[in-house]
Amino acid sequence: ADGTLCFGWECCSSHGGRSKCPPDLPVMCRDKACHGDHCCDATCSQLGGPLVCQPSAEEEQSLFAFDSLGLACRPSGGYLWAGYESNCQEKCAQLPGCTYFTRYTDNDWCQLSNSCPNATTTSPSAWTYRRKNITRVLFVGNSLTHVNDLPFQLAAVAASRGRTLEVAMSVLDACNLYSQRMASDARTAELLRSDWDFIVLQDHSLLPAFKDAREKYFYPAIADFAQKKKKAKLVLYLTMPYHAGQQQPCPTKPYSPTCWPFGDLRDLIHPRCNADGYVNVVGSFPCMGYAVARGYLSALLQSEGADMVAPLGLAWLSVKGVSEVPAWCRDEIDRGYAEPSDDELPWKPTAEAGLSELQLHLRTGGYPDIHPTKVAQYLNALTLYATVFGESPEGATHQVWCH
Repeated sequence: ADGTLCFGWECCSSHGGRSKCPPDLPVMCRDKACHGDHCCDATCSQLGGPLVCQPSAEEEQSLFAFDSLGLACRPSGGYLWAGYESNCQEKCAQLPGCTYFTRYTDNDWCQLSNSCPNATTTSPSAWTYRRKNITRVLFVGNSLTHVNDLPFQLAAVAASRGRTLEVAMSVLDACNLYSQRMASDARTAELLRSDWDFIVLQDHSLLPAFKDAREKYFYPAIADFAQKKKKAKLVLYLTMPYHAGQQQPCPTKPYSPTCWPFGDLRDLIHPRCNADGYVNVVGSFPCMGYAVARGYLSALLQSEGADMVAPLGLAWLSVKGVSEVPAWCRDEIDRGYAEPSDDELPWKPTAEAGLSELQLHLRTGGYPDIHPTKVAQYLNALTLYATVFGESPEGATHQVWCH
């Protein structure tokens, strides 16, 4: 500590202690088990972990805080940027959406990422820092979340509006929220151990439209997430209607028993979808939009429900110029609820010329499928941004960094 260059561990003891470790054992450890001083090691995994010095006044004012040593982020969507850069921190600070950077001190290799859900052991020279004062958003859902990457689109919109978001997602295709509870899904359980500001929940596209399905799957799943959310706000992702609604009276896609332990939608529609007297209330774009919206909005009335609903599906109705729902399906849908419907639904269509011509559904084999196009997912990101931050996203850009 007095500036003397020592050779041998005991030498440092008579010169105020060790101030820097040698290149072959570069990490100073918390444990003072080496001649009364802090040990030096490659990882310090058996010596109390790395010793983290108290931050200086300059570091206190920095945008970033120390996160880990010897670990590097492995983001599922790839790095925002990676290359040789001596000032990795400045590179991250200047790149919208960058929340983590890892700098390898032995060769100045630099990796920038938006999230760090999977940190893996790497070189002892890897120092990882995280940006302070960010908003952390977790998404739990299925392909309606990950196709054209809604979490990334939201982070891009937020970055263009001066906000930095860290996003992560847990998705199971063709599944539901009930099967993604902490007790059922390892990926969701791992992510829920972290602290989040918002948790966005997206259920199966048809499930909330039907009473028995809501009671067996939807409401219990939301209640379970509400108990595990810590300080986060639960945001329900109100999903979008199919291009022409659900045309077949009975859903035809096979369902996994793992996702549907109490029976799938064919078992939970009453009267049964193949029986006389069945009325297909989700058989058109407006009717399905209204049915799903009522299901999601009803969750706000549950005792352990969500904090807010992001009305993505209603935004689609508005853009497509839907001004009203046929009375017959509205009345049939409303019979499934004790509380009266909102006379404001659907919203007044937007007056912006040309928006109704936007292609919102992806096409597979020339026909629309259920998934959002890039522009539709951008619309979803704008709607979600307005919901969680309570401010207009007007002026937001589509993408502000390469993905």
